[in-house]
Amino acid sequence: MRCVIATCAVLASVGGTARADSTWSEYGQGDSPRPLDQLTESACDIDLSLRGAIAEVAMSQRLANPGPALLAATSVLELPPGAQLVEVAAQPDRRKTERSIVVDSAITSDVVESEAVLGADPVLATALVPLAGHPRFRLIVQPIQPDHDMTITARWLVAGELRDGEIRVTLPAHPGLKCRVVVHATPGPGTKVAHVRFNGVDAGGTTYELGDQDLTIGVELAFARAQPVVWTQTESLGNGFTARAITVATPGARLVGARRALLVIDGSRSMELVGRHNVKKLVRAIAGALPKGSELEAIFYDRTAARVFPSWTQPTATALSTLDTMIDNRPAGNGSDTAAAFALAKSMIEEDGPTPLVVLISDGVLGDIAANSLSTALATQKKGVEVHALVVEPGRMRDPDTDAVRDAVVKFGGSYTVLQTETLDRELANAADWLRPAWLQLALPGRTDFPEQLAAGTGVVRVDIVRSPAAVKLSSRRTQIAARPAPSTAFAQLALGAEPEALAGGVELAMTPGGFSEVRRRHPAADAEHSLVVLASAGKVAANRRAMIAGGGPFTRMVAFGDPAFPPEVRVGTVTATGGSAIDDKTLELLFRTQLQPAAYSCYQKAISRSAALAGTVTFQLEIGRGELTRATVRGLGDTAFDACVLDAAYLVTPPLPNPDFNVDDRTVANYPITFAVRENKPFAVAGDADSASPLDISAIKGGVPRGAIKAGDTSTPLGDLRVTPNP
Repeated sequence: MRCVIATCAVLASVGGTARADSTWSEYGQGDSPRPLDQLTESACDIDLSLRGAIAEVAMSQRLANPGPALLAATSVLELPPGAQLVEVAAQPDRRKTERSIVVDSAITSDVVESEAVLGADPVLATALVPLAGHPRFRLIVQPIQPDHDMTITARWLVAGELRDGEIRVTLPAHPGLKCRVVVHATPGPGTKVAHVRFNGVDAGGTTYELGDQDLTIGVELAFARAQPVVWTQTESLGNGFTARAITVATPGARLVGARRALLVIDGSRSMELVGRHNVKKLVRAIAGALPKGSELEAIFYDRTAARVFPSWTQPTATALSTLDTMIDNRPAGNGSDTAAAFALAKSMIEEDGPTPLVVLISDGVLGDIAANSLSTALATQKKGVEVHALVVEPGRMRDPDTDAVRDAVVKFGGSYTVLQTETLDRELANAADWLRPAWLQLALPGRTDFPEQLAAGTGVVRVDIVRSPAAVKLSSRRTQIAARPAPSTAFAQLALGAEPEALAGGVELAMTPGGFSEVRRRHPAADAEHSLVVLASAGKVAANRRAMIAGGGPFTRMVAFGDPAFPPEVRVGTVTATGGSAIDDKTLELLFRTQLQPAAYSCYQKAISRSAALAGTVTFQLEIGRGELTRATVRGLGDTAFDACVLDAAYLVTPPLPNPDFNVDDRTVANYPITFAVRENKPFAVAGDADSASPLDISAIKGGVPRGAIKAGDTSTPLGDLRVTPNP
């Protein structure tokens, strides 16, 4: 299906003028650029063509010089993240259009001596330093004669973003003269265009204008079947290589009708790195995403789990304020017993009423628990349970202990969403996506960068370079879906613009004769190493010069007068200082001597008043992550009260909180023995030493929970006899 959102009038230029608020500046010989005064931007038209999920955008701007001075023009063009500028073109006085070729970015210039021999090169596009991920390019237009005009067209490619059942492309704002937009959409097989929206507004069959605010164009897809679609597109690169685009899009699913949502909120000490203010934002975003009439409940947990409200309640301002107060005032304790929280959730699920969505809010620090522990704890016969996990990562730290969470999501259905604290405010607008079921356990053969899940209504576009494109099949937990060809389009520059080592055949291509340089000439784009130039067509040597440069010959830019002095483009580097673990042997020694041993000694003093013969070695195994004693186990002396007391003592240990932007994200496992005995009618406690069966064992594990056994640490420097004082 081909969908054209415009009327015939869209193809006509927009009249009018724009001066000081235009994206363009003007300058004369020896001048600095200044806002438009004599020159005018008299028209702006944008044509967006979407084939599959690849968008080609052509933006045409007409500059007119009503006279009397000879003036040049310059502008900075900003594109969406991931876009590639593939062409600029110049059309003087609405006559023949001259198109650009690619040249190396190291450019020298000469002033035109005789236009009969060779004229000035009309347009140059060079890459600038990206801004917040947006590629930027400087366009320089050579002088426009009085009473003449020049239409400048910039053409760029970008992969659309698949979200909320739409393929979305965002056009950066265009201050000053508004640009008239026309959209052509041809999606891939298995779908058709349902609606086209501009900034969320259904366009119907009308036109739209781009002004001083970004414009998001959303093409909503209607799916023929209730399963994902997979599209492939290919383009020959030459040199025996092919660019390939693989698009996976999933049908949308919205929460319909009143629902119940059970929030399971991690309140343990490591969540202090996420921040209580961020937890409150998440709770309110989830409540705001629920349909009208929905009900809410919550569980807070650390070492233990507790229900918040006595019964299900609507997410009113009062209820949310109650949750805010609890989040602010609840002590941050050691322990992350997510299984206990899920067991409590099971009992609440089985209450009378609709089956709730279970929404876990955590930093993913759960300790070394079995992969099926959460699924087992939540096991219920009630139908329709979904688990939606929101794992919030502070700073540079990443979720370390989430196998059990992922297992629960797979077993019950739902979704798994990773959020970063530094971008959380931007992600809050997508809260409805967090509560939608996802397609799980996805895989594409040969693609390790493909996500394991895609939420309903989303999708991805992946480009790579291959020698011989093979058949593509998407596998999920229940089925396999064969790819079908989407409408063909030119997109090679998107593959060539990716890092070569990130592409399947990129490294091979780079090693072939000519490599990327040769292929780039056939598929031009502007980047840090390449510029685009529209060559002069006037002069008796122009044709031969173009052929020579297009073949890879040297290029000297011809100008009517020199470029002005532009502000220097400074690439500001960032120095990332990385420290070691926030907890080391000396820190552990101090924690055990000053916190664990005195508390354990107090337990022993109480115990021998009941059982004078009680004695032996107690072995603690302590798991520590992100400043939290996540889990403690004790091999005690068989006295129930004493063993429970020393376990409580272990949970009183308060490790230092790491700096999430500096310290490594590790997990420490410490095995620590203390021997208790009565000698000369006095109780005493001795820490393990080198002769102990279980000396201190510390493993700082980078990158998450180890998949194999934890190896013992260095026992050559044990803690020795760390004796407590008689009166701790």
